[in-house]
Amino acid sequence: NIIEAKNPPTDNLIVGKTLWRDISNGKPGILKVWNGKGWELLIPDVESIKKDTLEQVSKDIQLTKEELNKKVEEAQEEATGQFNTVTESLSKVTRTISDVQRDQGEIDKKVTQVEQDSEKFKLSIETLTKNSTDTTSKINTLESNVEGNKKLISEVKENVSNINDDVRNLLIGSKSFDGALTIAQADSRWWLKSADKVKISKDVFQGNTVVETQSSWTALAYNFKDLVDRKVVKVGDKVTYSIFTRVKGLPDGQDLQHTFYFAPGATGIRPNKSTNQWQRVSVSFIVTASMMSSAGTDNESHFRVEPDANPPAGCWYQQSSPQLIITIGNKDYSWRPAPEDLADGNVLTKVTTEIKESAGKISEKLTKVETKVNNDKAGGRNLLLDSNVKYEKNDYLINQYSLTEDFSTGEEYTFVIKGAVPADQKFGIWMNSGSSIVGYATSVYANGITYVTFKAVAATSGQERKLSLYNVPNNTTKAVVEWVALYKGNKPQDWTPAPENQVTNDEFTKKTTEIEKSVNGIKESIKTVEKTQVDFSERVTTVEKTADGIKEKVTSLQEIQTKQGTQLQEAKAGWETTAKALEGKVEIKDVEDYVGGIGNQTVLRNVLWKNDTKYWILQSGTTRDTTVLYKGCNTLRTISTGNTADVYRGATHEVINAGPGWNYVFSAYFYTDNKSSIDNGAKMELKCLDANGNVLKQYGQEITLTQGMWVRHHVFGLLVEGTKKVQVQYWLRRNGRLWVAQPMLQIGDKPSSFMENPVDIVDKDKIMEEVADKIATEDYTKKVTELERGISAAAEGVEITSKRQEKFINETYAAYVKETGSKLKVLDEGILAEVKKGNIIAAINFSSEKLEIDVSKVAINADTMVKWLTAKGIDTNLIRIDGDKITIDKDGVTVKMIDFLFQDEWGTKTTAVSRRNLIADPDFSSVTKKNIGHSDYYGF
Repeated sequence: NIIEAKNPPTDNLIVGKTLWRDISNGKPGILKVWNGKGWELLIPDVESIKKDTLEQVSKDIQLTKEELNKKVEEAQEEATGQFNTVTESLSKVTRTISDVQRDQGEIDKKVTQVEQDSEKFKLSIETLTKNSTDTTSKINTLESNVEGNKKLISEVKENVSNINDDVRNLLIGSKSFDGALTIAQADSRWWLKSADKVKISKDVFQGNTVVETQSSWTALAYNFKDLVDRKVVKVGDKVTYSIFTRVKGLPDGQDLQHTFYFAPGATGIRPNKSTNQWQRVSVSFIVTASMMSSAGTDNESHFRVEPDANPPAGCWYQQSSPQLIITIGNKDYSWRPAPEDLADGNVLTKVTTEIKESAGKISEKLTKVETKVNNDKAGGRNLLLDSNVKYEKNDYLINQYSLTEDFSTGEEYTFVIKGAVPADQKFGIWMNSGSSIVGYATSVYANGITYVTFKAVAATSGQERKLSLYNVPNNTTKAVVEWVALYKGNKPQDWTPAPENQVTNDEFTKKTTEIEKSVNGIKESIKTVEKTQVDFSERVTTVEKTADGIKEKVTSLQEIQTKQGTQLQEAKAGWETTAKALEGKVEIKDVEDYVGGIGNQTVLRNVLWKNDTKYWILQSGTTRDTTVLYKGCNTLRTISTGNTADVYRGATHEVINAGPGWNYVFSAYFYTDNKSSIDNGAKMELKCLDANGNVLKQYGQEITLTQGMWVRHHVFGLLVEGTKKVQVQYWLRRNGRLWVAQPMLQIGDKPSSFMENPVDIVDKDKIMEEVADKIATEDYTKKVTELERGISAAAEGVEITSKRQEKFINETYAAYVKETGSKLKVLDEGILAEVKKGNIIAAINFSSEKLEIDVSKVAINADTMVKWLTAKGIDTNLIRIDGDKITIDKDGVTVKMIDFLFQDEWGTKTTAVSRRNLIADPDFSSVTKKNIGHSDYYGF
């Protein structure tokens, strides 16, 4: 019984059977089960736990940042040198010894402080260090009063990134020029000077973006005002600007003059000429006061290198990998990204140890909080909130997004989307709740990513921060959206979260260990909370040691976001040791999206790779793996290393016959133990082939991986006209470590729960059982599996139990329950073994005097000797005994024993004689003759 309501049900409640879908806080709600006394959570309320935890950790992080920034600001204002300050009053004596050193923005501060008053004594030692890579604050405080002692040790470290050598590139976005504008603006960084003549090239240089032009006095420029605003330069700094250039297509032996232009005092400088080979050119200059007051909107605010003349016909002047550094000596430095551009982003770490001592009690608390902030890409920020929510809709309106600021009428914006619509459909962008069309996202930015640049129209009241996404022109087709983004300007960019969403999109880890020692015992608690882009988990381990025994409890709450939905897992384990018994109990509740449809069976063969890889074509580096398993199943492992070009290594299934007009979906689970090893991505593909094996159409899906976690991906597509065969494959493009498990290819556009190809299931009973389950659960969308393992050792004996119960739940008021279990009891008097499946129970009872087997069928495959056998019947190939009737083999019996005697119906015993008829009264002389027709007539 499943009851959906805002208030708890009160009627017809059955213990363990009645389920309440609590929607008091909105759908989808929380599932609870009636335990006889109250409503027990069947699915953990992860949202409320996550919300509370996120708020707590976010506040901790924010306060830590504010405290750290305040300390840095105070240190920047303090005088350099060593100081000894003593203050005395009737109530308190304070002595402070400080050493403050500052140089080129770096800070090194040490402070020792002693405080004493009539109530307590306090000693604190603090250090603050700030350099180009990180800021670190350490505090060691000891406080003593009549109640006891308190010691607090804290370390806060904010790390931007690791810096190569001893310099940093001050230019943000120098790898890809994200956010580059075609006009000079005060709040932008990169400027494509003379935009109609300068463009982003399809070429790359050492993995970095290339800018190219065919005109003189045009180039890539950087806004010096950005450096001033970021406070990374000051008057008197000697800086060096370098950039790689070449003239593509220029004949050998020729060159092209180019010139560095900037503000007065640093302009008109000619570096080495450009040739047809990539080479770095550099210019050094001293920062002046006039440069520090750059407006950011004119030529003199932007430094750049421009060609003096047009390149020859068919040639392109190209630039890449610019760098600006504060010069240290005369050393040349290789290009490196700005620290703000590194993938790891900023890392904030706070470690705290707190020890309290009082009479009869000592408490220790160790806490570590670490957060990784994914920086916004340079040149702009995503203006859309909740922009990475996935949508799959068959309707015009896909979603109305909210902006973080009002639209500015007439200003250019670029809308970027990763998604898919059928042919003849397109993504349309509307303002004013669908009344003002501003464009269609049809321009291609990358594979599967399109964009449109538009000018904002005047917004109506209440629509100043709204943007609507539509699937047009047909509202019956399906649209899939992975993510969207909105940037100012006309330059599309990859997705980044809006800063307002950063709290939930950042990654953080919080670990806390608490130890409490008192005269009553010892209590230890270890808690870990982790939040990544796709995962939220909380794990708590508690151990209590008292005079009565030891108790240990482990709880784990995990939420994994995948493209198929949300999988929640709650696990509890407990151990209790007492003088009377040892009990161990583990409960697991696994709630997963369950698709019950039976019609769409997989057509792939040998997908569990039990004994070999038959039907599969493995590329170099791919093997069957029997050690890394997924849900007990073997996997395929691909390891590819040392490649400098794309090699496409993985596995391909043999071609399968299929005709046009059908949707097919290819799905599989993927895993990596080293995400950073995958340097150029991975992909899964579905191909339509003609009779000769030529590819007519192929559908692809990038494989997004989370280290240490199995993630399911799928790709679907319509088999086009002319298709005779279909083939699926997956591969690593270049280098990396990748595992795959449980692949399926089915008719449809959405994968179901995994089921092996029936042809590969040798056991017919297993087929029937799985099919029966599929039929019984076809209408159910949720499966709740409860596993219980228990070991109990007491004075009476040892008991081991194992139970499994599966509940298939749909949106109605019914559930299909499947239960299996086994129990083994070892007692002083004997042994009892019991197995239960549904309502069928088999039991074996051992004792010193008797073996009792209670089961519908016993198969004994061995020589068996018994001293005495009592049975209702015996059935062999020679003699059948059924009650008082004996049937002997129809071909007769050969007797070879000399002492064999025959006893007739009158009791006469005679010796067996050769050829003697053993049937008494063979002529029926003892039978009374009756006439035909008489009721007692016997005919022979």
